[in-house]
Amino acid sequence: MSANLQLAPQQTQKFQIRLLGADDLAHFEAHMLRLSDACRRLRFGTHVSDAFLRGYAQRVDLRNTAVLGVFVDGEMRGAAELRSFAVTWGHDAEGAFTVEKQYRACGMGKAMMAALVDCGRKLGVCEIHLALHAANHAMHKLAAAFAASMHCDGCELLARIKLRQEDLPTLDGQSDGTSALVFDLE
Repeated sequence: MSANLQLAPQQTQKFQIRLLGADDLAHFEAHMLRLSDACRRLRFGTHVSDAFLRGYAQRVDLRNTAVLGVFVDGEMRGAAELRSFAVTWGHDAEGAFTVEKQYRACGMGKAMMAALVDCGRKLGVCEIHLALHAANHAMHKLAAAFAASMHCDGCELLARIKLRQEDLPTLDGQSDGTSALVFDLE
């Protein structure tokens, strides 16, 4: 899937979202290592080191984890992760998102969430759980747009998105002839 990124008033770029395979996980690791300290804190709830991120990326088990990569000019700049709570795919899964600082607030979020919901439906997941940092207002708004039920637990906002709802936003990207969709960055 792909979309346009609006970086400057007259400059539009496209981004592509696609499911990563085992051969693509090096892109995921490189993306995670480029995250700023603030982005790492929003994703993991605390400061994490490069060594932690390397191990995290290398431990991805594609039997119960789907990683959707967001690519701009061939470089992975964002990721949407879906991890089953079971050893294989089951009813419930956790969703998580990362976007490199310079690509935040460019319109990727809605496309990433829609792609994650679509992926979850195809895998038989019925509910996606999100643990959001209290300061991550953009993700709060995004979860609400996908009809998430939400409640606060300390400095986390816990959100649940039921995937069988017919009124959830859908993907509106253009197929690029592969399993990827292409969007414009806003």
